[in-house]
Parts: sequence; structure tokens; C-alpha cells
Amino acid sequence: MTVSKIAPKISILLCTYNHSSSLRTALQSVINQTFPDWECLVIDDGSTDETKQVLQSFQDSRITACHLEKNRGKSWALEQARNIARANIWIELDDDDWLAPEAVAKVFQYFSHLPEDVALLTSSYTLWSFDKARGMVYRRAMAAYPIFILPTRASVPIPRCYRRSAVEQARGWSEWLAYAEGRFFEDAFLTTVLLQQYQIARCNDVLYHRVLHRKSNSQQAKNLYSSLFSAYFSQYPNRQIQPFVPEDWKFYTNTRT
Repeated sequence: MTVSKIAPKISILLCTYNHSSSLRTALQSVINQTFPDWECLVIDDGSTDETKQVLQSFQDSRITACHLEKNRGKSWALEQARNIARANIWIELDDDDWLAPEAVAKVFQYFSHLPEDVALLTSSYTLWSFDKARGMVYRRAMAAYPIFILPTRASVPIPRCYRRSAVEQARGWSEWLAYAEGRFFEDAFLTTVLLQQYQIARCNDVLYHRVLHRKSNSQQAKNLYSSLFSAYFSQYPNRQIQPFVPEDWKFYTNTRT
């Protein structure tokens, strides 16, 4: 598989573990992007299902798969993606979610006009759930919602699109590996770190489709949240993020001629 020497405009970071049934949908949503200048870095975190076969079925040179022998958790997998990502803008995609067709195009367009102190762009998204009898069920649209990281609970931005330089300055997810091996709540951690020096912007476009699972890692480990972040905030007491809603970035309204 030949990799272009020219860095793409967008890197899509997709970490997966034993979700071969939904991985195909996530990857197909990447293939279906209207903006073609992307790379998708799939970190297979030690899957034992048919993940390899699913990945082999996608013959696209823009997709790079990295298979880890042992399951190490989401933060470790993201660190592997961070080490090989080539673009200056990153989109994090979960293996059971999918992107809207114009997501990559709009993320690139927005970041091209956002000020440098914006490290993370989020958007509106749709929330789905899976029902064995009915399949995928639409639940509701998620637009303006508060973002906060507190010792007892958190509401993180979804989706998360990063400016690479800011994530590198924060040393990515490496610091969180000291807390339960970084297996849970890595999204809350990086949001916390980035907001110490940077801002979050939110666009109104629906760029992401999220599937809510009652048995997801975060849902099953929610009882660990307080102990992990209490330990973290005891070391960094000034990093708590009080509830706020990031101001809309009205790119089309303000700058299009």
C-alpha cells in the first residue's frame, strides 16, 4: 500500500477493539466524504473478532491500519495514532459512530478561519441507540449543550476535532496513562488539559452521528470517574472546567462573500 509523501489536510483517528460489526459503517462514512484529502489511521487495539478481515476489505491507500498485539486501552491507542498522524487537523472517530458526508470538508474549512487559540472544534450531532428488534433508532439531535469537567461528573464535547499543534503541546494522552492505564475518560482528560491554554469553538452543522451504548467502557466504568478525577484534580486543582457552552463559530454568516 503506497502512502503519499504529501501530508493530507485531515487525519482521522479511529481506535477500535472488537467492534467489527460497526467498524464497517464507521469506515464507509470516511470513504463517503465529499472532501478527499484525508488519511484514516485505524488502531486495532488487540481485537480478537473479525476486525482484521473488515479492514482488509477496504482497499483504499488513504486508510492505514495498525494492529496491536495486546489490548492497552483507548489512551494508548490514541497515542499510537498521534505518533503517525501527518495532518495538522485531527478528527477523532469512535468505531461505533459515523461521520456526516461533509464532515471533513467543513472541519477543514472551519479550522482554516478559526484563530490559533482554538484547539478543539465541536459541532451539533445526532444521537442514536441500537435496538435488537428495530436496529438503529434515532433518538434526538444534540445542539447547544454545556461542556464541563468536574470531580464528580463531566460533559465532554462531541465530536472532537483537534488542532495538532495544541495536542502536541499538551503531550497528547500520555499523562493520562497513569490513571487506570488511560482506559477510561480520556476525552474528559484531554479537554481539561487543552482548556487550560486554548478555546473550544462549536459550529451548528451536524457533522457526527453518535451511538449510545449502555455497556460502553465509559458507562460500565462510571463509578471509577470520581476516584480517577479526584486523584487527578488533587494534583492539578486549578484544572476543573465549570459548565459553559462554547460560542458558535458562525463562519458562513461572518466571512462568506
